[in-house]
Amino acid sequence: MATIGLQELELQRFDGDVGLHLPARRWAPARILACVVAASIAIPAAAAPAAWYKWRSKLNGTVVCAQVMQGEWEKADGPFRDARCEKRGVPGR
Repeated sequence: MATIGLQELELQRFDGDVGLHLPARRWAPARILACVVAASIAIPAAAAPAAWYKWRSKLNGTVVCAQVMQGEWEKADGPFRDARCEKRGVPGR
């Protein structure tokens, strides 16, 4: 094992594999800061529930309340905050 010091960094060689190793005590504040930044980004990114909409069938005109629909449906009304499509608005606001 050969160790070459480059300023504050240590370059270590193991069987032809080169790795860059930093002293752990110098990076403790950076790790704490990284955790705080990650937590502050993740908390506001929490997802709110999806809105409900009234959907009308293109085939026979039937109207149902759902968050998403596939196939031959078009949005008839919405958004709503509840599954009965009675309370107008976006959930989580």
